[in-house]
Amino acid sequence: MQEPFDAGPPLLDDLHLHEGMALIALREGAPARSCFALGGAVLAALCLCGRLRIVPGWKGLIEVVDRMPTGEAVLDYCLGEVVRSRRRRRAMHWVVWFGTNHEYDMIAAGLCRRGILRPDDVRSWLFFTRRVYRIVDPEPRRRLLERLDECVFGDAAPPDTETGVLVALADAGELLKVHFPEKRLRDRRRHLGEIAAGHVVSDTVSRAVEKARQAAGSGTAALTSSGYSGG
Repeated sequence: MQEPFDAGPPLLDDLHLHEGMALIALREGAPARSCFALGGAVLAALCLCGRLRIVPGWKGLIEVVDRMPTGEAVLDYCLGEVVRSRRRRRAMHWVVWFGTNHEYDMIAAGLCRRGILRPDDVRSWLFFTRRVYRIVDPEPRRRLLERLDECVFGDAAPPDTETGVLVALADAGELLKVHFPEKRLRDRRRHLGEIAAGHVVSDTVSRAVEKARQAAGSGTAALTSSGYSGG
């Protein structure tokens, strides 16, 4: 029997893959960018830690490999959603589901408990308020962006798996151009394509990244094409 898993090696400063993506997607005082990139990060993390896999084939169905909890709250919640689903669903469905429900708030709450973010309720449309997040400790995101900079623009050895997945998902969600000049990114388009094609990640994780790219490309239409129905 597989030993309990601790949600995988951290990216930097004990950040898990989905936490790193949440920081990259964060807009202070506004909703997060690219929910599909965040959903893809959750799915990729569950594949990386051996809990899920994407069945080969055009449908891209998700299969539960191991129901054992990872010990990380967000991943275990999302794993439970897949386990409890009445039928097997496509990866696209789970990318959308993990990115458009309250998983971002769950991830952000964990970052708030660690003093990286703080919540703030801002007024919207006169009588309504919405929860946003502001950076308290900028160092984790600064180091994370330095790591992405080295991966995208450097000529060193291939990146580790987690960094490669993060770069591919951030590129799919158009988050790289938020943090780096577009001209520099255009010059590295071939390199980014190699990362996205799975040259540094496993086949299953590569397929998870591809499904997130498809969801990001199709936007809200992904809600329909994924078979999203709320359960």
